[in-house]
Amino acid sequence: MSRDDVLALVRGERALVLGASVSGLAAARALEALGATVVLADDSDEVRNRLRIRGYRVVRPEDVAGSRFALSVVSPGIRPARVAALGLKGPIVGELELGYRLTTTPITAVTGTNGKSTVATLTAAMLGSGVRAVGNLGTALCDVATEPLSRLVVEVSSFQLVWTETFRAPVAGVLNITPNHLDYHGSFDAYRDAKGLLVARLRPGDTYVRLLDDPVLDAIAVPFGVEVRTFGLGRGADYRVDEGVLIGPEGRALCAVDELARRAEHEVLNVLAAWALAEASGANLDEARRAALAFRGLPHRLELVAERDGVRYVDDSKATTPEAAVAAIRSYPRVVLIAGGRTKGTGFELLRSVAERLEGLIAIGEAAPLVVSALADLVPTVYRADSMAEAVSLASAVARPGSVVLLAPGATSWDWYEDFAARGDDFARCVRELGGHRE
Repeated sequence: MSRDDVLALVRGERALVLGASVSGLAAARALEALGATVVLADDSDEVRNRLRIRGYRVVRPEDVAGSRFALSVVSPGIRPARVAALGLKGPIVGELELGYRLTTTPITAVTGTNGKSTVATLTAAMLGSGVRAVGNLGTALCDVATEPLSRLVVEVSSFQLVWTETFRAPVAGVLNITPNHLDYHGSFDAYRDAKGLLVARLRPGDTYVRLLDDPVLDAIAVPFGVEVRTFGLGRGADYRVDEGVLIGPEGRALCAVDELARRAEHEVLNVLAAWALAEASGANLDEARRAALAFRGLPHRLELVAERDGVRYVDDSKATTPEAAVAAIRSYPRVVLIAGGRTKGTGFELLRSVAERLEGLIAIGEAAPLVVSALADLVPTVYRADSMAEAVSLASAVARPGSVVLLAPGATSWDWYEDFAARGDDFARCVRELGGHRE
């Protein structure tokens, strides 16, 4: 279905948008531009009142149960069972699918459990001017669908993919798949299958970029005729590290690992993945090299906040899975860890694999009992904190010169904060109140 098909479907008709966050409002703007009469539905009284003041037609989801709309657009995060219970009549798609149908710009897409925002951002930078990174990392596809761009690099989440029907990227990357969002999908298999939709829709001549030697990715079938390009730290990958240098096909060298601003193992993998995606999308080596050397990472990803009395304070609030927390811990030899929050159906036992690096543990949030239970027998000093300020204060008391106080929660922020950025900002504020200074 093209933009003209969507236009014919919704012009002069009622369209529904479920969920009035970033994606939902982007979908509403796109539908209004096509001439639809848009109804927004959201559970939050505060959101509904704020949007009514701005002139939107906004109701509770239950108010439209059983109604017919020319098109209903679902925001990411609204579970299929919830939508099914509303009994809506007419076609239903997600915001990502709507944006895809409205754009004619070539698309490169990336998904994965960890690292996808970083890889999408760096891929776009390697491709140069006229390219934007959009999607799950902040700017909705609907908001840029009709802009005159040369390419879109779209970060896609499992939440978005379950609401797609035709979304396809001729260059697609899957970075990794580990247990996540099990509270939403119900099982790891369902989560993996949602991610796998990005691969299943590839066609002959398309390019699939993936991590080498990942058993979960090995189990995802690749359509016939699709070119597979792999990345990894070992010699078997197409994009790899060889004697301290990032090497691509035919021996092309991007740069030395030591030249990168961010050199943790998972950060080097992110650069390799971005390079593979960018080259498959038409980037030249010099442009890719410049972007890689200039890249300083995204906020709340191993971000140095301050150093005080020989102790570094590092914000990795974006580490919302145990796997991401483990990767962060492995970046430092001695860590006082602040971990916890609201889980996504997973535990913290994986952190036991790096417990020898932990000098102390401060457990926070709803998951604090799970964090303590998983690690208390392996970590010499363990506390529970009821606020970020208390957590930072306790961590500071435990840390010694040469230690890193690391916020790597291994869980979402939704128990205490609106999002991971707010959690990271609060951590930084609490650290500053200790009297530290930014390097």
